[in-house]
Amino acid sequence: MKIISSLLVCGFFTSSAFAADYAGLGADSISKESIEAFRPKPLEPSLSRRIQSMLDISSPSAGMLSPDGAKLYFSWRVTGVSQVWRLDGPQRFPVQMTGGEDATQIAGISPDGQTLVIQRDRKGEENPGLYLQPAGGGALKEIQRIAGVQTRFAFVSDDNQYVYYSANDKQKDSYTIYRYHIASATKQVVFDQPGLWNIADQHHGRILLEKTITNLAAEFYELADGELKPLFGQNEKEEYSAAYGQGRMS
Repeated sequence: MKIISSLLVCGFFTSSAFAADYAGLGADSISKESIEAFRPKPLEPSLSRRIQSMLDISSPSAGMLSPDGAKLYFSWRVTGVSQVWRLDGPQRFPVQMTGGEDATQIAGISPDGQTLVIQRDRKGEENPGLYLQPAGGGALKEIQRIAGVQTRFAFVSDDNQYVYYSANDKQKDSYTIYRYHIASATKQVVFDQPGLWNIADQHHGRILLEKTITNLAAEFYELADGELKPLFGQNEKEEYSAAYGQGRMS
């Protein structure tokens, strides 16, 4: 197992004007009066047109290669809204995979390269849902999209049967780990304990879980065969980043 220890110090500024009525996430977390008082005022039409013409030139994301290295999937805002595109080889014209008015990004690719995992954020609510799409294109198949819930992709299993993800659908301040069976379109709880849990990595059925304690500190555990094993970070105040290496973990 490869372990890297680092420290990141961040400063945050919170306006007292928002402290009294802020709670949660998104447009519903603050009053309309506060939004109206602090929102940017409309620009002059001439200045707005100049800015929009500059934004017409948009750079794509780095993207993800298909497992065989033949195709590149990436997100691009060239249409005005982030969507998923595909390149079928060098010097080829990009093919648009998704459309619509909601920001959409590529989240993952199955090991066999046949299925894409798509993340779509409805109306910029910052509560994205997860979807599947055939690698050749087609309609999106919903894994989970719940209003007010953050659904976070983790990985596709080595056998291409399951999509693992986490979501705060049971408690707003706690993330449950799920797996979605692609063939039957059913989901199953993998791990459900209170806390800010995140899947840091996986290796042949062994899952490395990260539990966020503070904005810097985290604890790491391994989940294998339904049993949770503490690894490091417990009762510490250190920021760790961890992933499985090529060999087995000792």
